[in-house]
Amino acid sequence: MTLKNIVIETDKVYKCLINELKHISELLDKLDISTEEKIEIDQFYTDFPEYCQNELMVYAMCQFPRILYSAPAGQYNHIIDSGPNKDKSAIYGLFKQPHALKVLSQMPNIVAQFAPSTINHITEAGGAEGLSPVFWLCYHAEGHQLMRQFPDLAQKIQGQSFNSPASCEEHLDMSPCALLFSSLSGIDMLDNSGLLAIMNHNGLNHRRTVRIHEYDVGVTEYAFAPIHSLTLKWNRFHKQTMTLFHDHLELFLPHMQSKDLCEIEPSMWQSLLHTLFENECFVCRLAHMAQSGRQDIVSQFLDQITPEALNRNITDSANQETSGVFSHNPSSPLSWLCSTESGCELIQQFPQIKSKITESGFNHIQETGRATDGMTAAYLLVAKPYGREIFGLYPGLVDLINENSLNSAPEENINETDSENGVRGGERMKDWILYGCDLDRNTSDTELRGRIILKQRIINSCRIDPETARIEPTDHNISGYNSIFSEYDGRTGIHTATNENKK
Repeated sequence: MTLKNIVIETDKVYKCLINELKHISELLDKLDISTEEKIEIDQFYTDFPEYCQNELMVYAMCQFPRILYSAPAGQYNHIIDSGPNKDKSAIYGLFKQPHALKVLSQMPNIVAQFAPSTINHITEAGGAEGLSPVFWLCYHAEGHQLMRQFPDLAQKIQGQSFNSPASCEEHLDMSPCALLFSSLSGIDMLDNSGLLAIMNHNGLNHRRTVRIHEYDVGVTEYAFAPIHSLTLKWNRFHKQTMTLFHDHLELFLPHMQSKDLCEIEPSMWQSLLHTLFENECFVCRLAHMAQSGRQDIVSQFLDQITPEALNRNITDSANQETSGVFSHNPSSPLSWLCSTESGCELIQQFPQIKSKITESGFNHIQETGRATDGMTAAYLLVAKPYGREIFGLYPGLVDLINENSLNSAPEENINETDSENGVRGGERMKDWILYGCDLDRNTSDTELRGRIILKQRIINSCRIDPETARIEPTDHNISGYNSIFSEYDGRTGIHTATNENKK
């Protein structure tokens, strides 16, 4: 049969369907019907779940909303138990068609009768393995609109159907959760419907294969998960996805695991961890969570970070050629963390970060197009009072500093405020430790302790000439200076304070 003949025959079938459905609709409008007419209507609704699996039939029924409105709730929720449409329901068939979803949006009483058990029922046969009414509800923008219009419908969605990936060939590895991450309408649904509360690790991290056409390469297949939309900056909805992530951080973090956070996917030039830590808004929110009594969530997240991922420099990524993105801005998650006050707060509060810092990561020069270009992670800490407090808390970090850091210098002046002495452009770290940091005012006891440990440890290791090192502050009195020496004599080996000092 030719295509033309198929179209002609389809048109004939559609006209027949319209005539039959018009007849049913007229019967439903009659006030008095005969026994035969009642039997005819009952038989129609007995087969209603099967009818809803045919796209042409659904389209025809949508021309007669009276038919959909009069269908018994039991027939909407009935799950077919045998035949080619096994495991499907009328709700499944209607949710699959955008035009049917539009018609249902005008029928609040009908939508209210949809049972959670039917909405969440996952098909196991018939070429639709792994699909459910929830899948189609999340697949179509009309489904998103239906959930906005009837919030109770979204509340009926359960975690199993929301996070389960399809196993049928056409929609392989796609889940309702992943579908919502792939459109602006879906992201808005996640933001406002409460569905993020039922999201789990599988929904957020399950990978599906995507075919992408690349210039001069052809079609390449990559495996992406919803969580990767945070890393893919060429993603059209990257900004909206990142905003969603920040606004619901406490719901996302528990589902992020080491593999997803630290590994670099073949199509990416940096890890998700790198993307997150270079975003100052994320680091600030993470620190705020820790200060707001949710340390357990933050600690669990930080436990997933590997030393390799924390210290990995972006130019060390072997995927730059594969991904087609070449970064000339060396940086690491560690250097970004050390560059902000919130990042330093996290290092101070959570010792597991300190334990993962390596010498190579601590002393790698950062070049990110900022005033701090030319500095290492170590220098970024040394240059700020709240960074030097970290050395006061964790003296052993000083032993990781090497010549690369000591001789590094920023390209521009940084950090100069009314209460903080700024590092001058071109000023080496060793010179700053000797002469610059002593000029900072309003220092804390912990910061002073860190400053002293920095100088003394470097002198002891012969990294700075002891003759030029100035241990004691000379230009002003620092509150608590003598008490710190007396308290830490035994721990640091510094014997500067005398009995006269302590009085």
